[in-house]
Amino acid sequence: MNFDDLQAAWDSDKGDDIPVPGNLERLKTVKTPVERIRRNMRNEFVAQVVLIVIMGFFPSLIKFHSVFVAPYYIMYTMMVALSIFYFSKFYFFYKRLNTNTLNSKDNLYEVYYDIKLNIEIYKAFSFSLIPIMIVIVTMILANKRMHDGNMDMLSNRIISAFITVFCLAIALTIALTELWVKQLYGKYLKQIKRVLQELKEE
Repeated sequence: MNFDDLQAAWDSDKGDDIPVPGNLERLKTVKTPVERIRRNMRNEFVAQVVLIVIMGFFPSLIKFHSVFVAPYYIMYTMMVALSIFYFSKFYFFYKRLNTNTLNSKDNLYEVYYDIKLNIEIYKAFSFSLIPIMIVIVTMILANKRMHDGNMDMLSNRIISAFITVFCLAIALTIALTELWVKQLYGKYLKQIKRVLQELKEE
């Protein structure tokens, strides 16, 4: 039974003048942030699948040297495997995240902690891709140097630059992931938490 059914049943009661309970109205306000989380998940899934498909053609698009093709596809396969693993988790979470189940405070608590858990899983997924992406970017840069005729890949300057890029990439990925999650999901999680606090105070 969804919110509209509950409200219709309440209104059809003998006491027509009895107002709809406040907590039911508050529960209904949670539908919007939950629906937006579901929408953002759909959009992000499509975008990531498109990106993964495009990355499969990188060696052809940027004319990879033959020495890098096999290592690239090893990294690519690892990335696809990780994506499938985490996408399956997100799919089941998406199926559980149904607004029709938000008909009690207990259900809302369950949804709230489920969202929190999956946000952490999302972060773990993003962080697990860092080493793979660093290796891929390194191969792209090395490939460019080979095309430019510069074969000196182990000079002190190159090694220092690689370490610097490695550290910056980790810091940047962590910062962007936190910002991205906060923008797409965190603010809606706060709205749900606010409703839970209001229900708790009653």
